[in-house]
Amino acid sequence: GDFATAYEDAAQWRGTVQLRAGVHQLLRNLDLAPNVHVVADTQPVVISGDKAGDTYWKPNNNDPGAANRMLVVGADDVNLPTLDPGPYGYVYPSGNSSDDTPYGFLSSRTVTNAVFEGITFASFYYSAFYCGSDVSLLLRNCRVVGCNTSANSENAAINFKSAGFIDAENCAFIGNVRVLNLSSTRAVTNTFAGCVFSDNHASSYGACIRTTSGAYLNMTNCVFRRNRANSQAWRDTACLTVSGMSSVAPNRITDCLFEDNRLSGDAYGCVCQEGGNSFTIFTRCRFY
Repeated sequence: GDFATAYEDAAQWRGTVQLRAGVHQLLRNLDLAPNVHVVADTQPVVISGDKAGDTYWKPNNNDPGAANRMLVVGADDVNLPTLDPGPYGYVYPSGNSSDDTPYGFLSSRTVTNAVFEGITFASFYYSAFYCGSDVSLLLRNCRVVGCNTSANSENAAINFKSAGFIDAENCAFIGNVRVLNLSSTRAVTNTFAGCVFSDNHASSYGACIRTTSGAYLNMTNCVFRRNRANSQAWRDTACLTVSGMSSVAPNRITDCLFEDNRLSGDAYGCVCQEGGNSFTIFTRCRFY
């Protein structure tokens, strides 16, 4: 059946939506619902914003030619970016993307306990999740692949613009034009455990995560690999650009691996501490 309809039905009863393996096209934005659990019945399950089924990867933002194009979303699953962009390159998810669904899930109200398990989100023009209200989002064994196909520097695959937090465990964030913008009007901790960030890039702030205001990070056993900062503008980094409103709650990065991340020109390295109102503690992390 239609995923959008099933999700909206579950929102009325705070229920569970089980999705069978395959690609489920999302042709319109959905209102993120509280206490709804979306879970994969069998793998892989892809919720795709690629309406026409033609959005493709562009190495170094170049069209490789019709015969060599690799679709972001295939017939049954996503295609992870394997086209070689060169030793310092990057891969855009933006070929034929102008008709992609703008957002997967939007929030304009308080949303607690929005849970997704075993789901892949791919090819949304701006964001898979755009949270403009107080939201608690839980991702378990999920993938976010090739989102922000507009390559808009103000957007990210997941946006928290007002309040709330994300809790992600064993998730992979791959090939996005910035993974997360995290901002909160109150002090909250965003938690990532056992997650992989690879082949993401941005032309401002962090290719993987940017935090502002009251949004803080608690990251353990995560991997940052082959992410790229495209410029020196606006404290662009290959991985993290972090700031905060208080020195009381530091960012904590523990047992994480930073490997083969890439920079262009005078970019700000893997990590930039933006402003002096917060601090970050790295414990047993490795940089290669």
